Amino acid sequence: MKIRPVNSIVIYLFATIALLCTPHLASAQGIVDNEPLLMIKIPDINRLLTDAQAMTPATPGANPVGQIQAIRIMLYGTDWIDTNRSIVIGQRKEGTKFSMIALIPFNEPNSSFENAYHPIPGGDYYLMTMPPKPGLTVSPDFEKSLVNASRTPTTRGDLVLEIAASKALTDVEPKILDSLDKAAAMQVNQPVKSPISPENIKAMVKELLNIGKQTDIFRLGLDFSQNFLTLNTDIDAMPGTELANALVDVGGSTRLANLPIDMPIRAYTRPYNIPGIMNLYGKIYQALYSQLGINLQDIDRMTKISTGESAGGFNITSEGIDMETVSALKPGTDGGSFIINEYVPFLEQYIQAFSNIAAQKTDTPATPIFVRTDDSTVAGAKVIGYKIDISSSLPPDAKFPINLKMNFRIAAVKDLMFTASNDASLAELINSTRNLVPSPASGPTGIVVIDTAAFFKGLISLMPPNVSPPPFPLDLGEIEAKFTFSNGKMESETRLDAAALNKISMAIAARAMAAKQNTAPPPAPAQ
Repeated sequence: MKIRPVNSIVIYLFATIALLCTPHLASAQGIVDNEPLLMIKIPDINRLLTDAQAMTPATPGANPVGQIQAIRIMLYGTDWIDTNRSIVIGQRKEGTKFSMIALIPFNEPNSSFENAYHPIPGGDYYLMTMPPKPGLTVSPDFEKSLVNASRTPTTRGDLVLEIAASKALTDVEPKILDSLDKAAAMQVNQPVKSPISPENIKAMVKELLNIGKQTDIFRLGLDFSQNFLTLNTDIDAMPGTELANALVDVGGSTRLANLPIDMPIRAYTRPYNIPGIMNLYGKIYQALYSQLGINLQDIDRMTKISTGESAGGFNITSEGIDMETVSALKPGTDGGSFIINEYVPFLEQYIQAFSNIAAQKTDTPATPIFVRTDDSTVAGAKVIGYKIDISSSLPPDAKFPINLKMNFRIAAVKDLMFTASNDASLAELINSTRNLVPSPASGPTGIVVIDTAAFFKGLISLMPPNVSPPPFPLDLGEIEAKFTFSNGKMESETRLDAAALNKISMAIAARAMAAKQNTAPPPAPAQ
């Protein structure tokens, strides 16, 4: 049977549940007392199947109604499953092997299900392996973990993955570091060396792992409802760790929440613990900054001046990138002095350091990526300008040359710092903040909105004439992503338009089918 365009996530869903319900004869591999490192939760199987069916386009060769019905048949109906508790599938480690154990809560036993899959009854739930096999033995601790997870409500999606991050990273850390050592040994005889030393790469990975191990639970949820695909990502940090201390709601007031930014890509953050976040960032890149000669104390000093609140956006055109940003410094800060005495010297040092890295890689003199342009005065504020040309740093035979250029101008008025692509835009941006009234900070810590049609159109305009654009529509509608820091946790939510996703998947599948049949595909919509 030929499968036509179906949302790939829904296919994964079908495959997962089919695996759960496919009989497979094997013997059990014994009892292990570990708690699950990984769990998949289905809070409401009926809602999941209904939402997945609504998300999937009905096309020739694809019958979402039939696929959903087939899953219900394999489960011998779903009315017997208790949807007030989650179906939970936990990963169990057995020596060097892993297996998946499922807990299915029920309102009443299902004899047909029992005869087909031979699960272990647990009072008001079944336990079984994935795929099902007889002779299963589960330790009390592992079973208790599944029972507790099933009874713990979750609102993070139709399908939720939870990983015991600290335990998982501790388990894989030796393998990761060993792989880095092997890669470093292979580089010794390479004619072109990496501009970042293997020792520094390993140091950065170790610090990243150390911060990752401060995460108790990493959670990924998929929600298919309301004509959107929503991706929810959570980090639950271990109490008392640096990560937990960084992921807090600092409260305070906001001035930029309602600032109008007319750009295809827009972003806003309200005040947050920027020194705490930058402390983690500094730990990860400490080895690299040391190699570059950048003093972390300079970064620390500048972040302590910022509140973290900012608003801005950018637009990509064939002429380059246009941008506008406003950042709030601590009340009472002299922004003009900060730019001249702190920000600009650090920025130029930072730019020169990375230019040197590019030069080391090509073994040629560093080509200036940032060039200082003439100063000016706008709205009574001193303006410092730069011209950025990424294409100038690429070798002549670059495989994917990009004509990426940008002008940006920096100024400050009192404790607000502004950047824009030209003085006229900078003046408008400054004037738009003249009558801002502070209000209590609330809502998400940050939000990003992307007009994907404009974004991809801009990217395509930067491509050289000999590079063909993708032969399918690049329009995912408007993507909205937001994140919130609070009480040692981060919750993020990214929402995509389901119809736009299906449109692209159908176009890709049509071209793949046409290529397979050696026929002409339908023309791509105008970008």
